[in-house]
Amino acid sequence: MHEYELMFIVAQKDIREKTHEAIIEDVRKLVESMEGRVTRVRPWGLRQLAYEIKGNDYGYYVIMQLFLDAKQTVKLDDYLQKHEQVLRHLLLALTSDDTGTDVDVLTTVFDDEEVEKVAKKIAPDRIEEAAEVAPSVPDEQENSTVSDDDSAVLDQATKDAEG
Repeated sequence: MHEYELMFIVAQKDIREKTHEAIIEDVRKLVESMEGRVTRVRPWGLRQLAYEIKGNDYGYYVIMQLFLDAKQTVKLDDYLQKHEQVLRHLLLALTSDDTGTDVDVLTTVFDDEEVEKVAKKIAPDRIEEAAEVAPSVPDEQENSTVSDDDSAVLDQATKDAEG
């Protein structure tokens, strides 16, 4: 069994619909029927699409982490491609380096003070969790400065979190 991350977008013509819940449960049951296991479901929520897909302006984004036999991924892919309510999907195989928290990604690029500032805006309830699991900075990186490219990414992340 391998660990995968599945992202899919459920069609939402009417933003009051709750069709995504049934589809999430259908995908979970499908994975379990293939002797797989869903370990985490992270609904990102309803978002306006950048462009119309199959006549839809809105989509409900969902990310699942799951364990599944590599041979079964074809069945999962076929199911999602044929499902009329699933606008797009992407299945990624995770490596041991990919299993950190969202805030962990920031700690590899920015210093602790900047990470905490952004984390408070993005996920205030996860700051303590991130502090516990964040890797320590090696001695050679302690005195490094944030590059202009990194600052631009941080500024954009801050704007996105505020907006």
